[in-house]
Amino acid sequence: MKFSDVLARYLGSREITRENGRKLMETFNLHLANNFYRGTSLQELADDRCCFIDHLLTLLYRQFHLYTNPELAIIAVGGYGRKELHPFTDIDVLILSENELDRDISEKISDFITLLWDLKLDVGHAVRTVSQCISAGLEDLTIATNLLEKRLICGSEDTYNKLQTATDPKKFWPIKKFFRAKIEEQTQRHSMYKNTMYRLEPDLKNMCGGLRDVQTIMWIARKFSNATKPVDILNQGLITESEYHELFFSAYFIWKVRFALQFVSKRNDNRLTFDRQVAVAKMLGYIGEGNIPVENLMIRFYLSTQSIEEINQMLLKMYEEAIFKDEYETKIKVLNSKFILRGTMIDVVDPNLFITEPSSIMEMMYIISCISAADYKNITGLYPKCLRSLKEARHKLNIRLIDIPKCRHYFLKILNNINGMLLALKIMMRHGIMTMYMSEWMRLTGLMQFDMFHTYTVDEHTYRTISNIHEFSHTENIDPSKNLFREIYHNLPKQHLLYAAALMHDIGKGRPGGHHAQIGAEISSRFFAKHELPPSEVRLLTWLVEHHIDFSNTAQRRDISDPNVISDFATMVQDETHLDYLYCLSIADICATNDTAWNSWKDALFKELYYATQKALRRDPSHPSEWLLIVEENKKETMKLLCTDGIDKNKVTELWNTFSENYFIRHNKSQICHHTKHILSYDKRSDLPLIIFGESVNRLGTEIFVYMKDHLGIFARIVKILLAKQISIMNASILGSSDGFIMDSFTVTTREGSPIPPEKMGPLKKFMMMNLINTTFTSPSGTSMPKKYLQFKIKTSVIYLDIPGSEENGVTHMEVSALDRPGLLASIATAIEEFGVNIHAARIATTGERADDGFTISLNGKALNDEEKNRLRTGVIRAIDGKEENQNS
Repeated sequence: MKFSDVLARYLGSREITRENGRKLMETFNLHLANNFYRGTSLQELADDRCCFIDHLLTLLYRQFHLYTNPELAIIAVGGYGRKELHPFTDIDVLILSENELDRDISEKISDFITLLWDLKLDVGHAVRTVSQCISAGLEDLTIATNLLEKRLICGSEDTYNKLQTATDPKKFWPIKKFFRAKIEEQTQRHSMYKNTMYRLEPDLKNMCGGLRDVQTIMWIARKFSNATKPVDILNQGLITESEYHELFFSAYFIWKVRFALQFVSKRNDNRLTFDRQVAVAKMLGYIGEGNIPVENLMIRFYLSTQSIEEINQMLLKMYEEAIFKDEYETKIKVLNSKFILRGTMIDVVDPNLFITEPSSIMEMMYIISCISAADYKNITGLYPKCLRSLKEARHKLNIRLIDIPKCRHYFLKILNNINGMLLALKIMMRHGIMTMYMSEWMRLTGLMQFDMFHTYTVDEHTYRTISNIHEFSHTENIDPSKNLFREIYHNLPKQHLLYAAALMHDIGKGRPGGHHAQIGAEISSRFFAKHELPPSEVRLLTWLVEHHIDFSNTAQRRDISDPNVISDFATMVQDETHLDYLYCLSIADICATNDTAWNSWKDALFKELYYATQKALRRDPSHPSEWLLIVEENKKETMKLLCTDGIDKNKVTELWNTFSENYFIRHNKSQICHHTKHILSYDKRSDLPLIIFGESVNRLGTEIFVYMKDHLGIFARIVKILLAKQISIMNASILGSSDGFIMDSFTVTTREGSPIPPEKMGPLKKFMMMNLINTTFTSPSGTSMPKKYLQFKIKTSVIYLDIPGSEENGVTHMEVSALDRPGLLASIATAIEEFGVNIHAARIATTGERADDGFTISLNGKALNDEEKNRLRTGVIRAIDGKEENQNS
């Protein structure tokens, strides 16, 4: 069915109304989708929609009697003007006249546009005279660009021709000015998307290597040589035939993804989010189990964007030289017999160099690192001829560069060149040299990470981890949360090893057969041994790769106030050198995941773990009496503060005798002093709870301390109360006194992640006091799962950790992992306490869409036996998932 048939069927001689017009649009969109499924070419589909919209606008032009003004012209501009209308993209229309419009025709135009909006068309319009259009175009680059691609739809040809003459590409916006403006526009646009195409939820149009980069080439080509299609650039000799096909098929594939995305979302959308990737992959015919369809779709997508970015760089450089040839001559500097520097770009003397002498690829990268180390402004990338030679070598060479001794030599020199390695590694990763060097890298290129924690693909995340190490250690006025990193880094015995570990830390991802850290450690061991590093360095690097997530996991998912946890971690770390390297790698790694992963809260946790482990390594971490010294030290220092304030020492001692030793380990002297003063003035005969607000030390959160008579289920009730006020719990310390009172501390934030504002503390305290004594309190129900989490499948699991000393201390350590959702902690706590199990400590850790909450528990004062563990596991899973599930501990 053609668009004219659709119009004829619904309209006949009738006018277009809101009702029949919407039916018309629905029918046409269905017609377009059916043709897409049948395999109709995308250009034909785009042409079909353009013709349909052209016809629709012409009918409405007549219906609203716009022809009564003989000067009026309806003109398609932008993507609509170049006939690239995707299923739901916006329709840019210019309503042009020679003179100012009178009130009557202006009202008709308003009704004309309103009906288009009523038909749910995304119309962008401007009503201007020819002179206004010229003035606006001279002032605004976007308007000037739109005017490059205009078509008359209906109305006055004379008015249209006047605009055409006035905006002739050779006269309107001089080419030099236009080129500079377009390059600046592209630079700013790329910067908005972090200068990478490897985002997990990419913008198909605006990111590096997206469709806008293709359009930028064509806009400049049109201005420079009146080229309107990529084939014109080919015919002018600026690209080779293979590059033309590469550009055409890469852009065509992204067109295809964009068509599918807009059919799935049913709106003008360019962001390929997680929740749409599955449907898009299915629509495009990708099949397989689990995430395989999406992985295959995205790998093809990233390869396409890489091709577009490379050709964009090549062509823009060639256009620059052609456009500005009369202004300046590119300075040429001979580097050696193989390479020259053209301005700030490296070039080859012999175009066949990389094929005849593959080791020269790594030699070039080492030269780039040396130039960059001297002054990064002196080198920016590969000259078009050099990039073209590299692309040819990528296709023709059938050898791993790592197997060539000279290449290994240059690779190590690059890694040792700390101040110059970043640009070299970036070029290696962006232009496929890393894959040429080591085949294992191929799995990382464009590899998806299916979670809400990571923002980038594995290869891009790896580069950003390396970049973070250099930034945090060399940038002046760095964020204070990186000061410890900077101090430790500059005391590392071999700083280049930290970069080497960062390069390989995720090399095991995307491989079956085990955890990526263990797989990566095996690959790293072989990799560094092949480079003939000293055995001690190979062991350190392999250890860092194997344990690169352990620091983060321990800090966020374990009770690091527990001496046994610190003792075990110190045993794993072995010595302070390993601790220093691991701390720095962990910070760089977590900061490379997304822009909000690092905050003051995590900074405090990481520092707490670092200093506690350092202290344990300097003592005997297995000697329990050392922890008793901490208790005595805290008591002594706090007592001085209290006595200074006139507090009765005997009353303090009497109160503290009811506290457990863990209380004095988990709190500092300022907190102990604050709590003690309030408890001494509290009437223990009261049924009302004592609720104390305080600032959590060095953390972006608020401490809430609850002191009241203990009874089963109190922890779950506190959690539900905080949930009802939309308070997020970051950490919980659950203790009890010997005289039957709870001493629970919670570090909390608002849902936005900030401390509780002072003006809200009073109402929150009142709400907590009222409901803590209300045994019938229930938290609000009906909170739905966030839509963005629905596509993630995280199996709920309950495991029991084997931590030395737990049995003897009468406790069991349990960890619950599940898909995060509102009320999850309340569900877990309720399930635990319904089994009569006491919660002594809780560690709340949320990473993206995944929650990993740890609990220290006991039953009747003892650790749980196997039967009790199994019953509790079943109950917790049922509370979360609504069903039972058998799992092994």
